[in-house]
Amino acid sequence: MDRVKELGGNSIRLYTTNYADAIMDKAQEQGLTVMLGLWMKPEYEDFDYYDRKAVALQNDEIRRQVLRFRNHPALLMWNVGNELDNHTNNPRAFQILNDVVKMIHELDPYHPVTTTMTSSLHMVTAVERFCPDLDVLTVNVFSQLGHIRSHLVGNGWSGPYIVGEFGARGWWTGEAPKPNGGRPWTKAATGKLSTSEPDTRKQW
Repeated sequence: MDRVKELGGNSIRLYTTNYADAIMDKAQEQGLTVMLGLWMKPEYEDFDYYDRKAVALQNDEIRRQVLRFRNHPALLMWNVGNELDNHTNNPRAFQILNDVVKMIHELDPYHPVTTTMTSSLHMVTAVERFCPDLDVLTVNVFSQLGHIRSHLVGNGWSGPYIVGEFGARGWWTGEAPKPNGGRPWTKAATGKLSTSEPDTRKQW
């Protein structure tokens, strides 16, 4: 966090409340604010959003976390769930998400609530339809940073948004260059990996 302050940053993001006490206290000392994550399990963790008992237990845990941190002076906003749209086309999670957002608004009307989506944005329409109480949308963006606004609008989002992550092209986007240009590696006489063809790949 010292480095964040040195570079002129004013806020940090935590993905869960794990270790949040010490980090948020440190953020306050540094004059930083915190987007605090409240973990909602994605479906790829074998969580069933049609399981009412499991959903109720998860919501109760989120309630406890909100009550615990809602008055911390470093708190900027809540981020409920990270990439709930990852590996799923099921809108049920976003119906439950809206219930959680409404609960947070009741417990803490002073801090806005967001959720974070993947850069594919394939479930933005579901968020627009099933999460009307969401204050702002956060998106993890990498190579598509320059196109994020048009992609959001094209996928049906009409509200405000935050860029949660951005950086170089990643393997998960299907856009990253393949190692060695996709050619097989061979061992030269030196014992080092090499290829018989010159490497003409463009650098990132």
